[in-house]
Amino acid sequence: MNEIRDGRIKPQISTSVVAKSALIMFLTKKGSLNALEQTKGFPFWEKWIESSLPSADTAGNVFSKMNCDDLRLAIHKIYNRLKRNKNLKPIFPNGLFALIVDGHESSSSYDFCCNDCLKRTIHADGGDRIQYYHRNVTAVLLCGDFPLLLDVEPQKPGEDEVAAATRLIDRVVKNYPRSFDLVLADGLYTRADFFEMVLSHGKDVLTVLKDERRDIFKDAIGLFENTEPDIKQIGKKEIQCWDEDHFTTWPQGKREMRVIRSVETTVLCPELIHP
Repeated sequence: MNEIRDGRIKPQISTSVVAKSALIMFLTKKGSLNALEQTKGFPFWEKWIESSLPSADTAGNVFSKMNCDDLRLAIHKIYNRLKRNKNLKPIFPNGLFALIVDGHESSSSYDFCCNDCLKRTIHADGGDRIQYYHRNVTAVLLCGDFPLLLDVEPQKPGEDEVAAATRLIDRVVKNYPRSFDLVLADGLYTRADFFEMVLSHGKDVLTVLKDERRDIFKDAIGLFENTEPDIKQIGKKEIQCWDEDHFTTWPQGKREMRVIRSVETTVLCPELIHP
């Protein structure tokens, strides 16, 4: 982390110390910088960072000035070391790696805002209020033993989450061209332009299909009703799975689609069903 910099002119506390304190906050499951500040006086952590933990104000100030490209370089070095040591294991039995793309809100306020804030109207009993917030789209590599964060992209005012995800995936593919084979996302990303963008990079894409108004959804449900599912029993859980391809009824899509449906049933008290 020594290569991470920030915009301070003559810092008394190095950027690497503050960056390591963020890792400490994650490892100790602290919910805020103020909670992290209460960790002061613990010799183990202070010995590891070779300094006392920074105050909440100092940490917040440094975090706001950190160079994002330096952070991305540090994460890439971690990825390279894990890969070189063969610590990255695929979660799928066929050896494929998946990249999870999803949006997360990092902060919100009714009183403070900046030029990069998104805003929305909150309807409350006392009347409507404008809330300012930040949303980031994260790219997480899904490994067999743990998830690994690769990159983050902020959503800008006036754009939707998919636009930020498009910039994010373009950069991740450039920096990690062979790190993943499949992009996983929720129903918000079931859009033809997103599919085409991912496929153009030579990656597969899998999203949740939950809008009953879509033609492909109606066709899939209709076909599955007349098709026997594959059934697997895992402990107390029964899984029924349908898997069909060659769907062409998505008007915006330019390719054939494959639809998978699963129904999971868990019996908590089998003795009540089979005495």
